[in-house]
Amino acid sequence: MKTVFTACTPILTVRDITKAKSFFVHNLGFTLDFDWGAPPTYAGLHRDAVCIHLIQEGASRQKAGTGNITILSNEVDELFIQCQRNGVDIVVPPEDRPYGLRDFAFRDPDGNVINVGCDALVK
Repeated sequence: MKTVFTACTPILTVRDITKAKSFFVHNLGFTLDFDWGAPPTYAGLHRDAVCIHLIQEGASRQKAGTGNITILSNEVDELFIQCQRNGVDIVVPPEDRPYGLRDFAFRDPDGNVINVGCDALVK
């Protein structure tokens, strides 16, 4: 039987896991699925079909703020406006790109870059 990949979960390294969880829940609409450790050093969140895990700097081999992920969505402009309202650090505003996506990018409080894109024909 051929192996079929069914999902991929990025893990972002953060300095303060409590602050990072709050950012993803309150600014982006994610739901906390679990915390691990006492005090927590690892957490899992989801929104719709997208999962993101967070790991506390020191419990990871990576430095906080070095992550870069892309999330595909059905639209980006509404989320962009929401991020602006919430004071999220926008790196690149929404634009139709020559590679067929309309996307924008922002930083979480630790400097990890999150790109959100949709089909350029969907606005």
